[in-house]
Amino acid sequence: MATPCSSDHLVDATTGVPYWPQFPFTLDMPDSSPHDGAARQIVDSLLVRFLSLTRRRIEIAQAQDGQYLRPSDPSYEQVLDSLAMVARHTPLPLLEALLRWRESESPKGAHDASTYQKKLAVECIFSSACIRFAEYCPQEGITEKLWNGLESFVFDWLINADRVVSQVDYPSLVDLRGLLLDHVAQLLGALSRIRFSSVTERFFIELNNRRVDTPVARSETLNIINGMRYLKLGV
Repeated sequence: MATPCSSDHLVDATTGVPYWPQFPFTLDMPDSSPHDGAARQIVDSLLVRFLSLTRRRIEIAQAQDGQYLRPSDPSYEQVLDSLAMVARHTPLPLLEALLRWRESESPKGAHDASTYQKKLAVECIFSSACIRFAEYCPQEGITEKLWNGLESFVFDWLINADRVVSQVDYPSLVDLRGLLLDHVAQLLGALSRIRFSSVTERFFIELNNRRVDTPVARSETLNIINGMRYLKLGV
């Protein structure tokens, strides 16, 4: 786990490079059955269009300081609707594909504003796809480990965003960081649809871990509380 090296930065303790929230593990997929092969063909076909649209969104987001990610894009929304249908019937291959896309598109190496801008754009798109995934995937569609992984991804960003993308070092990226925080909050709300107890338990654990009265703890607490604003109470 990353540890803070100052009030503004997180550094990975093993590599010494700036920390970036990660999905907490890689998928270890079982051998495919013929049925899995058919499901993957459907996912692969959908991902071709997803890749084309998302690369265009990332490129324009970089040229326009992230503003392109905000307006509705009918073509992109249509692809997200298709992702939702796939999530309902073949969720595991879809989640695997989304995680691979995130890994392949997120730039490596440099730690400058341009790199972080692209990384944030990738996270926004990944989160928006995961929102649809969580809204339509049945609870039994993926393992408990994977559901926990999505929760951890959300809380990792809520807790660390202000230091990973510091307002002091990257003032031009504050709005894009805010957009990402709104996306992960929506993702947490979608997860609460079928995992209300798990989400709220994690919420109270994280709050309890920040009972010390320090500026960092207060900032993290506020972000965690704001991250619960889309919570679905159910019926």
